[in-house]
Amino acid sequence: DWIDNRGLLIGDVLLDAGDNRVRNADGASYIARSTIDLGGTGGAEAVNGANSFVNEGLFVMGLDAPRWPIDLHNGEVFTDQDGEGDPRENMLFGSRVIETVNLNGNFVQAGTGHMQFDVAYGVHPSDRVNVTGKATVDGTATVTLTSLADSNPVTLFATQISGVDQGLEVEDTIALDYRIIADTGGIHLAYSS
Repeated sequence: DWIDNRGLLIGDVLLDAGDNRVRNADGASYIARSTIDLGGTGGAEAVNGANSFVNEGLFVMGLDAPRWPIDLHNGEVFTDQDGEGDPRENMLFGSRVIETVNLNGNFVQAGTGHMQFDVAYGVHPSDRVNVTGKATVDGTATVTLTSLADSNPVTLFATQISGVDQGLEVEDTIALDYRIIADTGGIHLAYSS
């Protein structure tokens, strides 16, 4: 199967076994929830894009964190959109600010792609994609910082095969210069202050 998103796609992707691919085209947007199941095993045996999610547009992990951090250390929680109108018509019902997406297959972000992650350094959770295969990243990324309690790198894509950085550029802030670390465990975000 081949899904070629050229508009807006929200939620889980569940495909049967076989040579499945999802392309989020340049100019399109995908808001991820919890599952991208491409039906295959992904990994090293996937050739010519088989069993891959390819982002050429905008890849967003759930809802965006507010620009001004909330007090996570004292128990404040992020709001959601579940109370907005009829749940049957609310496309963001169930979406959260911090999402963990399980991707069965490979993830590829092209040079035209842009991704958005909410990241906490320290004990609080961050957006994360668990990939059964390989994650290859290029293009650009924006990070919303939700907590800064230590300087240990945060994993954006945890992989079972490897992470490959082909030049992903993360937008720096006034105080933090971000950098990507790619290794056999995935794609990680580090910073220098």
